[in-house]
Amino acid sequence: MIKRGFFLFLLLVVLSIPAIAQYSMKGFFLRPHLTGAAWSLDDLNEDGHSGGGAGLGLGYGISEMFAVFLALSGAIMENDAGSSYTLAHFDVGVQLNLSKAESAVKVVLDAASSARTARFEVSGTDIDFNGIGGTLGGGVMYFLSPSFALDGGVQIMFGSIDEISFGGEIADIPDFDATSARVNFGLAWFPGR
Repeated sequence: MIKRGFFLFLLLVVLSIPAIAQYSMKGFFLRPHLTGAAWSLDDLNEDGHSGGGAGLGLGYGISEMFAVFLALSGAIMENDAGSSYTLAHFDVGVQLNLSKAESAVKVVLDAASSARTARFEVSGTDIDFNGIGGTLGGGVMYFLSPSFALDGGVQIMFGSIDEISFGGEIADIPDFDATSARVNFGLAWFPGR
């Protein structure tokens, strides 16, 4: 009985050796996801708005710990009057992996420089409210195979809305502090594995 247990233990150790490189965060990755978004203008006494949409991230793992990424997401939001508009985010950032290389579960932290646009259509004309800020976030990836992982996370953007554009014209407006949150769930694909 002891020999069989030792043999099973040894077999598990041998089978787990390839897993050390199996779940690598290095190299290019693509992250399509569904997004739930909410935001509010902190300077106005108005309830926040929420909605859903989708997004896509593209990145490169420089090492097992660090990656750089670009991400774009958009959501259809609904205001208190029942009409809808679009809220979009664009992020340029870095990601820190807190997990061991051999782990199939990766815990990550994100930090990004971000741009945000809320687009309203009024009488057939698009009116954009634009701003920039910073985003902090975190999430978990669970590798199903060396190439694919389930990917979920939360991001919070702090910043302002300070510009309006419509009909090809751009104008500065007084800064309004704005906070937005995104909950993402999708896949991470590491091609070529």
